[in-house]
Amino acid sequence: MFLNKQLFILITLLALFGCTESKNNTQDEKLTGMNINWSFLPPLTQDIVDATASLNPKMIRYPGGSVSKTWNWEDGTTSKSINRPPHTLDDLLIIKEATNAKVTFVLNTINKTLENQLELLRTARAMGIPIEYIEMGNEHYLGKGNNADDAGNHQDNVDAFPTGKEYAEFVNNWSPAIRDEFPDAKIGISMLARTNKNTRLQTWNDLIVSTIEAKNFDAYIYHIYVRSNSSLELNDENISEIIKERTDIFESVKIDDNSKKVWITEYGVHADTLDKTVTLTSALADYIEAEADIALPQVLYTKSSSTFFSILTAPDADALTALGEMFAERWK
Repeated sequence: MFLNKQLFILITLLALFGCTESKNNTQDEKLTGMNINWSFLPPLTQDIVDATASLNPKMIRYPGGSVSKTWNWEDGTTSKSINRPPHTLDDLLIIKEATNAKVTFVLNTINKTLENQLELLRTARAMGIPIEYIEMGNEHYLGKGNNADDAGNHQDNVDAFPTGKEYAEFVNNWSPAIRDEFPDAKIGISMLARTNKNTRLQTWNDLIVSTIEAKNFDAYIYHIYVRSNSSLELNDENISEIIKERTDIFESVKIDDNSKKVWITEYGVHADTLDKTVTLTSALADYIEAEADIALPQVLYTKSSSTFFSILTAPDADALTALGEMFAERWK
């Protein structure tokens, strides 16, 4: 009888340990999926929904990157263009339910008030979209000046956040109110993932770290893009070199802070052919999916002929490109 009691206790403890371990594994699960610039998508069709669901994403991004600065969530449009179809939260819910993916919300931290963005989150929650991940804007380090990435655009970033200090102060101001209403949501902040000669960019990360209060955020957000030489024929050796050159730069600026997560909510490859794009993106994804807690390639859909970023085919977004097929195979 005594042995049976001991055995029962042992089995119970093992079961409890197993449940705890399973829960922890779930919490620490890597979230792969894709950035979606919702202003690029054509009107939703069942084919678009099915093609997106076939990727098996664990996370989708709303409303995208820099488009977040001009996004009007109430009618699902961007004030930057009147010629793109609207995508309201109803469309987000359709994609979310079709994929069973989590959503990371990129807040409009330039042209909307805190109350307006809280109402966005409240509305989404009331519709059945859990508020679990929040990005405090997108790439606010970009700005007018000596910056090859934007050729002098994004002056609104400079006006709002002259340095990383002002951005950190902004997060310190907004975050407590967000925490109060959405205490379980994780908050990420926009960091620079490369080196640059521009003074504003050189000091961006350091000024954030010296100003921000640790309680006001949970993750550092980085974006990583790779450019390849169009004359280069790829082989195993130079593929590795191309990726390592870029990721070494990232490692040199990444904040050494194990108390926070790493989210890479945009990554991609600028290459002159689709084949090169797929090959290098696959190699980049190997690194990013190993390093980041969230890993989202750029972008679900674009009909732009200047890049091969699109995961869905143009013009109807109703099937997977070769890049999309690569990710579908990775994520199945």
